[in-house]
Amino acid sequence: MVNKSNLQAKNLSFSKAEEMFRFQLNRRITILFVRFLEIIESLKSEHDNMLNKLKIELVTKEYHKFIDNVNFFDENKQSLVRKQILDSSGNCIRDLEELLSQMTVEFNYNR
Repeated sequence: MVNKSNLQAKNLSFSKAEEMFRFQLNRRITILFVRFLEIIESLKSEHDNMLNKLKIELVTKEYHKFIDNVNFFDENKQSLVRKQILDSSGNCIRDLEELLSQMTVEFNYNR
């Protein structure tokens, strides 16, 4: 015979474990995508520094206009890439939540 209180405790324990698992999964994905955003910021900074170095080396104003024209990684592009990363992060979390909702996960409590 199954003890009802043990079954309720096990269900509560499972619920807490599932909640912790989902929280940790979301947290890790968020950390990953925040790191992507940091990489984009760093890349933008390096890109801007290189353009500035070119402007210093190429003193004449006519070259400055050329440098401005070849700047492919401007503020608009950076914002677009940032939005794509944030959208991908949200989609990834939603997709994994949907996948998890279709699974039965068993936790090993003996460890």
